[in-house]
Amino acid sequence: MRFSYIILIGFIVFCIWTGVTFLKPVNLANEVMVEIPYGSSVIKSGEILKNAGIIESKESYLILSKVLHPDGIYSGRYYFSGRVTIYDALNHLANGKFGRDQIRLTIPEGFTAEEVINRIYKLFPNIDKDKIQNSLGSTDGFIYPETYFFDGATTADELVIDLKTRSSKKISSLISPIKLNTKEAERIIIIASLVESEGKTKDERHTVAGIIENRLKIDMPLQLDATLQYITGRGSSELSLKDLKINSEYNTYIYKGLTPTPISNPGEESILAAMNPTKNDYLFYLHDNNGQIYYAKTFDEHVKNKNKYLK
Repeated sequence: MRFSYIILIGFIVFCIWTGVTFLKPVNLANEVMVEIPYGSSVIKSGEILKNAGIIESKESYLILSKVLHPDGIYSGRYYFSGRVTIYDALNHLANGKFGRDQIRLTIPEGFTAEEVINRIYKLFPNIDKDKIQNSLGSTDGFIYPETYFFDGATTADELVIDLKTRSSKKISSLISPIKLNTKEAERIIIIASLVESEGKTKDERHTVAGIIENRLKIDMPLQLDATLQYITGRGSSELSLKDLKINSEYNTYIYKGLTPTPISNPGEESILAAMNPTKNDYLFYLHDNNGQIYYAKTFDEHVKNKNKYLK
């Protein structure tokens, strides 16, 4: 019986400690904004919240996060006001509850810099367009495709810095140990951008990357429609024989080798395919009207595939 009382008292003490520790609020007289940088750990976020006066104990915050939200937190700009407990603060960061309405900027895989810029203009009509154009106009390949969140007060400088910082970290992690600002990294991203436009599935992308490498090895023009689409802005079915003769370094029908820069912003699968191309003996491929791909080792085989599948 005495042991049961000890257990009960211990449980009551634990409940009281838990309530005082995790549910005791901090009263914020004014709205407080904190920025949780991309890639921040839970420990780092606890330090930011503690320094901003939003929580009193980063250690308790860390303990609670391991119990309730072991998957981590979302980066972004958070707003807190009124009575805030450690539980409240953690719940906000773990679920991306920013405290103000957020603008969702989704960049699909394969978007060009121009398409990214146009989407920003639509979502942020009052943003400094000159700064966006000057900063992002030549970033094809290096803005990582994913969804970004910003509040309505985001400036052009803040948006650009966030996009570039998060993209650099993500792309660097994918191509590690290769350094981002190197010729080797640029080559990978260029090939990935071609693969993004030419391959539809994971397996296709790895195989197409292998075909690109095969053509480069024998100094054969890549002859990719995607590069003509980049020049003209038209779809593959809209290209003409005249387009094949456009005098541009991006025209891989008349210029050998890779394009001078990436032609789009590739996603993870395409980047990994460029780094790990599937070794094969193919030099040609085509997609039929249903999107099915067919490979060929010789030009004669390729012509047969054209006659058979592109009727």
